[in-house]
This record gives sequence, structure tokens and C-alpha cells, in this order.
Amino acid sequence: MRYRLCGVLCILVLLSTLPTLWAEEKREVSFFADQTEVSFQDGILIKKYTGDVTATCEDMTLSAEKAVYYKTEEKIELVGNVCVSDTSKSIEADYITYWVEERKAVASGRVLVQRKGQRLNSDRAVYLEVENRIIALGNVRLVDLPEQITVTGGQAEYNLETEVAVITDHPRFVKIENQEDENLIVTARQMELRSKEKRVIATQDVQLNKKRITAVCGQMIHLQPKEKLILQNNPQVVQLQPEGAEQTLKGDTIEITLKEGVINEVTVTGEATGKTVEKDGEEVSQISGQQISLKFEDEQLQRIVVEGNATSVYYLFQPEDSQREINEASGDTVEFFFREGVGG
Repeated sequence: MRYRLCGVLCILVLLSTLPTLWAEEKREVSFFADQTEVSFQDGILIKKYTGDVTATCEDMTLSAEKAVYYKTEEKIELVGNVCVSDTSKSIEADYITYWVEERKAVASGRVLVQRKGQRLNSDRAVYLEVENRIIALGNVRLVDLPEQITVTGGQAEYNLETEVAVITDHPRFVKIENQEDENLIVTARQMELRSKEKRVIATQDVQLNKKRITAVCGQMIHLQPKEKLILQNNPQVVQLQPEGAEQTLKGDTIEITLKEGVINEVTVTGEATGKTVEKDGEEVSQISGQQISLKFEDEQLQRIVVEGNATSVYYLFQPEDSQREINEASGDTVEFFFREGVGG
């Protein structure tokens, strides 16, 4: 009998604490405004606020010109110069609807998200507070101000915890340099901006353009601090020389190292090949090996090193008899040195 009585008492104590537990979980919202209007529609309590409206909910602050609070739904509609912010970010828009218990905000009209030197613009955005994630839709533009990087596209999912943004729907990456013709421009089917790692990863049908260089590959990794591009999955780089000749490089991986935005070195590894073709279509040279390294200075090619089963074929033209002489070389390593862009 004693045990049964103890069990009943425990249940009664548990039931008596449930309202307290519910009250602790329920989020409270405080409003401040110039004017407040309270009404009931179909039994629903509605509060309208106008003039310098501010609402606070835990560490979240909401401000707008007008706000409507639907008590039953725990929903707040904010209109005009709306801003939803906490200690790490702010979301600005013409119109924002915020669901208090769901911890969800939907913004539309000139949306701007700002955090840690980054700006995200879009036509519409959904902020999922519990997941700490933003889904941006329409004319997405993500700018990393310290790194001078801009990524645009039709849609983006931004994880604020990991600081990884995935941009899809015709994404386009631009790295701003001191001179506009030195800007790096990349397009692909998908891009990831990894802020903590300071890298951008472009995948599927990647195309790269930088001054006289174009490239295609399946994946590109841009390492920001090292100023390095890593091209993988059937990469091919084409460089147009000032005199009109075209140089093509292929391999398993191609790494392009920059110095202050200008190409300093190109390294091709794994079944590496290179070919130079004159402006008129005449082939000048071919090189192949396990690795090909090209070194530049002031945008001029200074040295080529071919390593690992290295071979080279160089065609010499004799104008007087229209004959071509072939200069062939092979070995573990073959080196070429250039002066003012001309081999020697």
C-alpha cells in the first residue's frame, strides 16, 4: 500500500510541474512602438504596432516601421525597413515574417544578410534559426569583402555554423584584382564558398578565364591565402601568347600559382602533356612527362622543366626551302630556358 501511495504522489508531482516546464520553453516577445492597437478577429488576438517598432525575443531583435503580432499563431509580420539581428548577423528586407516558436524568418524584397565581413543579397531568403542556416533565392550575390571575392547564382544555402555556402543555378565566381583584365572569373554548375578554410570549390563543367588564360575541368579549388588554383578531373589549360601562339596543357592535375594576382607558376602532374601551335595553325613543339613545370616572370615564360620519362619534339622552320627540321630530346629531365618569351 505504501509503494502504491508513493507512486501516486510521484505522478501528481510530475503533473504539477508540467505547466512550469511548458512556460520555461515558451518564448516571450516584448514590443515597443509609438502606437499600439489591439483587436480580436475570429477569436484571435491581434496586436498592431506602428512607428519605430522594436521587438525582442531572447537574443533576437526585430525592428520595422510596422508590425502585426498574431498571438495564437505566434507569428510576427514586419513591414518597412525591417531588420532581424542578433550578436553575429543581421537580416534586412522590405518585408519579413517571423514565427516565434518555429524560430523561422522569411524575408522578401531587397534582402541583405551581413555577418563577419560577408554580405549576401537576394530576392527572398528563409532563415532557419534552429539549424543556423539561410536559404537564399533569386539574384543571389555573396560577397567576401576581405578576400575581394564575389559569387553569384540563382540559389544559395548558407550554413552559418560551418560558414559554408553552396551556390547553384548558374553560379559565377569573380576574384577582383588591381587591374580589371587580371580578374579571375569561374563558372560551373555548383560552387562552395568555405569561409573558415578560405577556399572556393567549383564542380561540374568548370570554365575558368583570366586574362590570356582559359581552362576547363571537372573541379577547381581556389586556395585564397596561397593564391593557388588546383584543377582536377580532366583539366585543360590554354594560354594565348602575345604573338598569337597557343599553348595547351593537359594532365591529371594542374596547379596554377599566382603572385599578387599574376600567374607565377603552372605545374601539370600525371600524364602531363604540352603543345604549342602557331597563329597560322602550324605546330611548333610538343612535350610530355610525369610532370611539367612552367615558371613566369612579369607574365613572360622563363623556364619549362619536364620530369619523369620526359620527351620533347621541337619543329624548326627553314623559310628558304619551306622544310621543317625536327629537334627531339628525351631523358629523366628536360629543361627549356627562355629570354623575352623566346626559347633558347
